[in-house]
Amino acid sequence: MTEELLNDGFPFAEGVLDGKTALVCGASKGIGRACALMLARAGARVVACARSAADLDSLVAEMHGDGHEALALDLEDLDAVREAVSGMGTIHILVNNSGGPPGGPLLENTLDEFEGPFRRHLHAAHTITQALVPGMEAAG
Repeated sequence: MTEELLNDGFPFAEGVLDGKTALVCGASKGIGRACALMLARAGARVVACARSAADLDSLVAEMHGDGHEALALDLEDLDAVREAVSGMGTIHILVNNSGGPPGGPLLENTLDEFEGPFRRHLHAAHTITQALVPGMEAAG
């Protein structure tokens, strides 16, 4: 599906995002991966964030253009998230797309396993957005 969009139905003019930087969370698979590839093709420098360094390295190697970055980060570790975001400089585009439900049958999931997606989806998204919006507003 991602390849079809990129080859047949690319929704942006190439280069329309030149000079912009995008942070894509959950970039190693699925929707996040597709967003990262499309933003790169549109000219943005992409900081691709996910837990799997190997998946991110593969993604960055596949991206159109130069200057992209892989950021292996566990979004459940909010202190690590704050530290990573504080050193990023200006981010113009933010894609908060991370995580999914815990694996396995519901009745076998612990409360910690169940709460993990909430930390990724809500807490990390809030932390990242709160840290980046002032710079995004200043950049226009």
